[in-house]
Amino acid sequence: MNNPTGPNIGSAPVPADLSQAETNRLNAEAVKLVAEANESRARQLKALEDVVVSLQRSLAAEADRLKQLEHDLRLRETKALDQAQIEHQQADAARAQLQAANQQAQCLREEADRFQIQLWPAALRGEPWAPWRARLLSRAAAEGPASLLLARLHTAAALEQSGRPLPLDLLRDLGRSAYEVCAEDAQKLAQALTQTSAGQFEIRTIRPGDRIDNKLMKPATPGLVEVRAVSGWSLRDAKGHWQYLAEVN
Repeated sequence: MNNPTGPNIGSAPVPADLSQAETNRLNAEAVKLVAEANESRARQLKALEDVVVSLQRSLAAEADRLKQLEHDLRLRETKALDQAQIEHQQADAARAQLQAANQQAQCLREEADRFQIQLWPAALRGEPWAPWRARLLSRAAAEGPASLLLARLHTAAALEQSGRPLPLDLLRDLGRSAYEVCAEDAQKLAQALTQTSAGQFEIRTIRPGDRIDNKLMKPATPGLVEVRAVSGWSLRDAKGHWQYLAEVN
């Protein structure tokens, strides 16, 4: 008689088990390919942002230099009337150079804005988020969880570009990635996303030490009184219903 609780030694693998094993193998390969693609994309995006920042700084310095040149030319105009015509010509040239530099800087700013729209959701495009974006790009090149967070943010940006609302399950997954990669910034991220949601959703964050609130939280174990660790945030839909609860233990 076969042992009902132990493995059936010597029996052939069940086809369903073989199929599941193959599925698991394919899933693992897919995850690896996605991570490699995200790593390459993160390096390219970081390089693009660095180039844009460098160009903007160079143009700003050149604009300041040209402004000072124009100022100096104006001073010489008042001191040397006999050379007024020459200095006027020089001033006109300086103004033309300054205008060209300003136009080039404007083009670069517009190009940088287009990059921001394509790469980041509206909530994270502002200048205050620039250091955070740079850190995430650097980490995504070497860390799988950071690469996954970056990919989910890019997905949110693509949905915004297409005029579609952000799905709550994507926001839930963003919360899980945020707590895994940068838990210290989870509340700031939640506030930024909520403020740009136009009332489509609300994100509520939980902190270690908070009292258990079953309306907002899903404890890992029953009888838990106080939050010790958090792995996600709570999500409320446009109708005010809590659709996803914060995962705590």
